[in-house]
Amino acid sequence: MSKPISKYEKEVMDRIDQIRVNQGYTMEDFSEYLGMEIEIYKRCKYKKIRVDLDFLHAVVQKFPADLDYILFGKTGQNYKLVNTFVSGTDEERAQVFEELARFCRDSKEMKEINAERLRRKAREKYEVDYVTKAGLVEKAGRKSSQAAVKKTAEKVAADRAKKKTTRK
Repeated sequence: MSKPISKYEKEVMDRIDQIRVNQGYTMEDFSEYLGMEIEIYKRCKYKKIRVDLDFLHAVVQKFPADLDYILFGKTGQNYKLVNTFVSGTDEERAQVFEELARFCRDSKEMKEINAERLRRKAREKYEVDYVTKAGLVEKAGRKSSQAAVKKTAEKVAADRAKKKTTRK
Protein backbone atom coordinates (compact mmCIF):
# COMPACT_ATOMS: atom_id res chain seq x y z
CA MET A 1 0.00 0.00 0.00
CA SER A 2 1.38 3.43 -0.92
CA LYS A 3 2.02 6.21 1.53
CA PRO A 4 -0.70 8.92 1.56
CA ILE A 5 0.09 12.17 -0.22
CA SER A 6 1.28 14.84 2.19
CA LYS A 7 0.00 18.39 2.55
CA TYR A 8 3.30 19.61 1.10
CA GLU A 9 2.88 17.46 -2.04
CA LYS A 10 -0.67 18.77 -2.45
CA GLU A 11 0.61 22.36 -2.22
CA VAL A 12 3.22 21.63 -4.93
CA MET A 13 0.52 20.38 -7.29
CA ASP A 14 -1.71 23.37 -6.46
CA ARG A 15 1.12 25.73 -7.46
CA ILE A 16 1.69 23.81 -10.71
CA ASP A 17 -2.03 23.99 -11.46
CA GLN A 18 -1.94 27.74 -10.76
CA ILE A 19 0.82 28.07 -13.39
CA ARG A 20 -1.42 26.20 -15.84
CA VAL A 21 -4.34 28.53 -15.15
CA ASN A 22 -2.14 31.65 -15.37
CA GLN A 23 -0.84 30.52 -18.75
CA GLY A 24 -4.41 29.97 -20.01
CA TYR A 25 -4.15 26.24 -20.66
CA THR A 26 -6.89 23.72 -20.20
CA MET A 27 -5.93 20.52 -18.40
CA GLU A 28 -5.91 18.66 -21.71
CA ASP A 29 -3.68 21.20 -23.48
CA PHE A 30 -1.34 21.48 -20.52
CA SER A 31 -0.84 17.73 -20.21
CA GLU A 32 -0.36 17.38 -23.97
CA TYR A 33 2.21 20.20 -24.02
CA LEU A 34 4.09 18.50 -21.18
CA GLY A 35 3.98 15.20 -23.02
CA MET A 36 1.88 13.27 -20.53
CA GLU A 37 -1.48 11.56 -20.64
CA ILE A 38 -4.45 13.60 -19.40
CA GLU A 39 -5.43 10.87 -16.95
CA ILE A 40 -2.04 11.01 -15.24
CA TYR A 41 -2.24 14.80 -15.03
CA LYS A 42 -5.72 14.62 -13.53
CA ARG A 43 -4.61 12.04 -10.98
CA CYS A 44 -1.76 14.38 -9.96
CA LYS A 45 -4.08 17.39 -9.88
CA TYR A 46 -6.67 15.68 -7.73
CA LYS A 47 -3.90 14.37 -5.45
CA LYS A 48 -4.33 10.70 -6.22
CA ILE A 49 -0.69 10.14 -7.22
CA ARG A 50 2.56 11.91 -6.49
CA VAL A 51 4.22 14.44 -8.77
CA ASP A 52 7.45 12.95 -10.06
CA LEU A 53 10.73 14.62 -10.97
CA ASP A 54 10.16 14.30 -14.73
CA PHE A 55 6.87 16.17 -14.38
CA LEU A 56 8.53 18.98 -12.38
CA HIS A 57 11.35 19.18 -14.90
CA ALA A 58 8.91 19.47 -17.82
CA VAL A 59 6.97 22.28 -16.11
CA VAL A 60 10.12 24.27 -15.32
CA GLN A 61 11.55 23.78 -18.82
CA LYS A 62 8.41 24.67 -20.77
CA PHE A 63 6.86 27.42 -18.66
CA PRO A 64 8.11 30.59 -17.00
CA ALA A 65 8.16 28.85 -13.66
CA ASP A 66 10.62 29.11 -10.81
CA LEU A 67 11.40 25.81 -9.11
CA ASP A 68 11.72 27.63 -5.76
CA TYR A 69 8.13 28.80 -6.19
CA ILE A 70 6.84 25.37 -7.20
CA LEU A 71 8.55 23.52 -4.36
CA PHE A 72 8.54 26.08 -1.56
CA GLY A 73 5.94 28.68 -2.48
CA LYS A 74 8.57 31.42 -2.56
CA THR A 75 10.05 32.94 -5.67
CA GLY A 76 13.82 33.07 -5.82
CA GLN A 77 15.44 36.49 -6.07
CA ASN A 78 17.26 35.73 -9.35
CA TYR A 79 14.04 34.65 -11.02
CA LYS A 80 12.29 37.84 -9.93
CA LEU A 81 15.07 40.01 -11.32
CA VAL A 82 15.26 38.23 -14.67
CA ASN A 83 11.48 38.10 -15.04
CA THR A 84 11.17 41.82 -14.21
CA PHE A 85 13.90 42.71 -16.65
CA VAL A 86 12.39 40.66 -19.47
CA SER A 87 8.75 41.60 -19.05
CA GLY A 88 8.84 44.74 -16.90
CA THR A 89 8.35 48.40 -17.71
CA ASP A 90 11.26 50.81 -18.14
CA GLU A 91 10.78 51.96 -14.55
CA GLU A 92 10.91 48.36 -13.26
CA ARG A 93 14.02 47.70 -15.35
CA ALA A 94 15.66 50.76 -13.81
CA GLN A 95 14.88 49.33 -10.37
CA VAL A 96 16.56 46.05 -11.37
CA PHE A 97 19.69 47.95 -12.39
CA GLU A 98 19.65 49.90 -9.11
CA GLU A 99 19.36 46.66 -7.16
CA LEU A 100 22.21 45.13 -9.15
CA ALA A 101 24.37 48.23 -8.52
CA ARG A 102 23.56 48.07 -4.79
CA PHE A 103 24.53 44.38 -4.75
CA CYS A 104 27.85 45.14 -6.47
CA ARG A 105 28.56 48.04 -4.09
CA ASP A 106 27.76 45.88 -1.07
CA SER A 107 29.99 43.11 -2.42
CA LYS A 108 32.87 45.56 -2.85
CA GLU A 109 32.44 46.83 0.71
CA MET A 110 32.44 43.28 2.04
CA LYS A 111 35.64 42.52 0.12
CA GLU A 112 37.28 45.60 1.65
CA ILE A 113 36.15 44.59 5.14
CA ASN A 114 37.50 41.06 4.61
CA ALA A 115 40.80 42.42 3.26
CA GLU A 116 41.18 44.62 6.34
CA ARG A 117 40.45 41.66 8.60
CA LEU A 118 43.06 39.55 6.78
CA ARG A 119 45.65 42.35 7.07
CA ARG A 120 45.03 42.50 10.81
CA LYS A 121 45.42 38.74 11.14
CA ALA A 122 48.64 38.79 9.11
CA ARG A 123 49.99 41.67 11.20
CA GLU A 124 49.24 39.77 14.39
CA LYS A 125 50.65 36.52 13.11
CA TYR A 126 53.80 37.83 11.42
CA GLU A 127 54.23 40.97 13.54
CA VAL A 128 54.66 43.36 10.63
CA ASP A 129 53.92 47.06 10.24
CA TYR A 130 51.86 48.24 7.30
CA VAL A 131 50.58 51.49 5.88
CA THR A 132 46.83 52.14 5.98
CA LYS A 133 44.83 53.95 3.27
CA ALA A 134 45.12 57.17 5.27
CA GLY A 135 48.90 56.92 5.16
CA LEU A 136 49.28 56.07 8.82
CA VAL A 137 51.70 53.43 9.93
CA GLU A 138 50.15 50.88 12.22
CA LYS A 139 52.43 48.97 14.52
CA ALA A 140 52.15 45.30 15.09
CA GLY A 141 52.07 43.65 18.49
CA ARG A 142 55.87 43.38 18.66
CA LYS A 143 58.11 45.87 20.32
CA SER A 144 59.31 48.31 17.68
CA SER A 145 61.24 51.48 18.10
CA GLN A 146 59.55 54.83 17.66
CA ALA A 147 62.35 55.78 15.27
CA ALA A 148 61.47 52.92 12.88
CA VAL A 149 57.82 53.97 12.84
CA LYS A 150 58.78 57.62 12.24
CA LYS A 151 61.16 56.62 9.43
CA THR A 152 58.41 54.61 7.72
CA ALA A 153 55.95 57.50 8.04
CA GLU A 154 58.51 59.90 6.56
CA LYS A 155 59.10 57.52 3.66
CA VAL A 156 55.36 57.32 2.96
CA ALA A 157 55.06 61.12 3.09
CA ALA A 158 58.03 61.51 0.72
CA ASP A 159 56.52 58.99 -1.72
CA ARG A 160 53.23 60.88 -1.72
CA ALA A 161 54.94 64.21 -2.28
CA LYS A 162 56.89 62.69 -5.16
CA LYS A 163 53.68 61.37 -6.73
CA LYS A 164 52.04 64.80 -6.44
CA THR A 165 54.94 66.54 -8.18
CA THR A 166 55.02 63.98 -11.00
CA ARG A 167 51.29 64.40 -11.64
CA LYS A 168 51.59 68.15 -12.17
